[in-house]
Amino acid sequence: VVVSFSKEGYNRTYRLVEIPTGTSVYLSATLIETGISTTISATSGGTLSTGGASVQIPANGIVDSSGNTVTGDVEVNLTYFDPTSSENLQAFPGDFKGIDASGNVVRFETFGFINVELWQGDEPLQLAPGQTAEIVIPANSLGGTPPAEIPLWYYDQADGVWHQEGTATYDANTDSYKATVAHFTYWNVDMPYDTAYITGRVITADGEPVAWAQVLHEGVNYSGSSNVYTRSDGTFRIPVKANARAKVWARKGSTISSTVTVDTPAPGEEIDIGDLIIDAVPLVQITLTWGEKPSDLDSHLRGPLPDGSGNTYHVYYGDMGSLSSSPFAALDTDDTSSYGPEIITITKLTPGKYVYCIHNYSGQDEWPIENSEAKVTFLDLNSSWLYTYNVPSFNPDSTSNDVWRVIEFEVDSSGRISRIIPVNDFESATSSDDVCSQF
Repeated sequence: VVVSFSKEGYNRTYRLVEIPTGTSVYLSATLIETGISTTISATSGGTLSTGGASVQIPANGIVDSSGNTVTGDVEVNLTYFDPTSSENLQAFPGDFKGIDASGNVVRFETFGFINVELWQGDEPLQLAPGQTAEIVIPANSLGGTPPAEIPLWYYDQADGVWHQEGTATYDANTDSYKATVAHFTYWNVDMPYDTAYITGRVITADGEPVAWAQVLHEGVNYSGSSNVYTRSDGTFRIPVKANARAKVWARKGSTISSTVTVDTPAPGEEIDIGDLIIDAVPLVQITLTWGEKPSDLDSHLRGPLPDGSGNTYHVYYGDMGSLSSSPFAALDTDDTSSYGPEIITITKLTPGKYVYCIHNYSGQDEWPIENSEAKVTFLDLNSSWLYTYNVPSFNPDSTSNDVWRVIEFEVDSSGRISRIIPVNDFESATSSDDVCSQF
């Protein structure tokens, strides 16, 4: 079935899902606010732009659902989705695959997508037969250099599938793709890729297999994702881009596993990552990403131990923690070869103070942390608060200040985050054990 998610002021998105007989399936979706909305004359047409994306509406070129020519004012909504943003990728309609011009089902990575909607009152409108509109989509991808010509795809809300319809041409002057379309919906510039597979098993903390758990993947150095469901024995096989890097995790209902980052194998081959343990409900997720340099940044979290002793724990590469036992916080991976992500998940919040820091393990001599393009997203799943922090560009002592102290937060007696304090400053550490020690 195709499931739609909508909220006023946001872009509707869709999920295509199989529901095995006798089971229930958990779905989640991210909605992105409408980028820009304006009113134009249907008689004269007009151009709408936002975030480098644009759409040109032809004069006398709009019809209603009955095919009648529309006159008067028309509301035009345009939203651009940056595919390098994890939140935008999660709002992608359907799956990262479609039917190409030859009728073949292919998997692809996106270089950018937009949504165009026309309304008059509560009635959706479309381009008239024989009319076309020019669209511009900024070229942006984790995957590298934009190709000169790229397949153009539209999302069919009826069958929940992407279909190729023509191509788009790269304009180096504007770093964007231009194309002509004959109808409005989600439009997407995607490049098909060779597929490899990640296999494994989803189990509980007691070792029991979890059937019909959702396993998800998201590209680290490419803009694509996919999801599958586990078999009755908990095993899974999920398609990914070959010779790339991807992160994989599992969920069922409100429970979630840690995230594993994987270097994917060659086309057609598969890699077994073993067991994903799904037993704890995530309350907080803190994600670190950065640029090519330095090669190694490290996530560090300090917080109160749940045993009531008043002592603190330190989750980092030297002690990666646990989601199902004390300290109920864990680091997914120690990435030592640029970019990240490194994700710390917390499944139990103890009253008290927490501190989160980033350490330049490579050293300031290799590449200063202030020039690392580091970004941290902090997601409080209790309240659905999402915060983003970018590393400051000014470091008062670049030689010795190798730690970015990102945030502190406090948890009240009810186990909820009551206060978040953006520190966003630099300090020094004599060793990894010393990071965030100024508690």
